[in-house]
Formats: sequence, C-alpha cells, structure tokens
Amino acid sequence: MTDKDLSKEQMRVLRAAAKAIKDHDKLKAALRAHEARLSDVSRDYGNIYKIWGFRPEHLRQACVARGLIT
Repeated sequence: MTDKDLSKEQMRVLRAAAKAIKDHDKLKAALRAHEARLSDVSRDYGNIYKIWGFRPEHLRQACVARGLIT
C-alpha cells in the first residue's frame, strides 16, 4: 500500500468517525433533553402527592403499579 492509498484510507475512516461522533452528539443532546423532561414530570407528580425528592425511577414504579407500562 502506498502512502497515498494509506492517506485515502485514513481519511475514509476519519470521515466515518466524524459522522458517528456527530450522530452520537445529537443523540446525547436528545437524551439530556428527555431526561430533563422526565425530571420535570417527576417533580410535578411529587408536588401533587407531597412527596419530595421523587425521581424518574419512582415514577416508573408508579406507572408499572398502575399497569400503564410493563
């Protein structure tokens, strides 16, 4: 393999890596936004039932207990 071929392969891999990193960053931002939304809903539920420190894990348990999710 010549230096030119190696350079082409390196650029091909770097382009693929750049796309994967950009996709990852978008997904990570979407996850952060969704986690913030879950925290807000958990806080609302906790406020309604006067339960302080209510977390998304607790909200999941409440939904499972009521048959809303499995």
